[in-house]
Amino acid sequence: ANDVELMAKLSALSERIAVRSNDVKNSIIHLGRESKEAAVETQNSLNRFLMLCNIQFVENRVYEEDEEEKKEEDTEKTKTVVMDEASRHARALRLGLAALNEIPEEDIYNSRPLPYIFGTSAYLESDSAGIGDE
Repeated sequence: ANDVELMAKLSALSERIAVRSNDVKNSIIHLGRESKEAAVETQNSLNRFLMLCNIQFVENRVYEEDEEEKKEEDTEKTKTVVMDEASRHARALRLGLAALNEIPEEDIYNSRPLPYIFGTSAYLESDSAGIGDE
């Protein structure tokens, strides 16, 4: 009698464990689906924001072209930007020329030969592509 009761209780416990593990498995599968849906919704939201940003930029450009006052301000800003850019280029040119004039006679970078051009016979025949000492 005790063996039969023990067998019944163990069978009931085994059945409850199997049911609960199946419920946990189904919950995990459901959670995985929900997380994938959330990731897709997040990506869709990001794409909508990017599209909205592009649309607003185009609309603003269209509205600016319709207003005469904005055109005059834009023309003045453009002239200022062009002048600033020209002065930056001139300054860069002056600094570059000054740097070239300050190159020491023993310049290790300009005294070395350049490597061979890729695909030439000299490149193909050389083991070091013209970089190493040959």
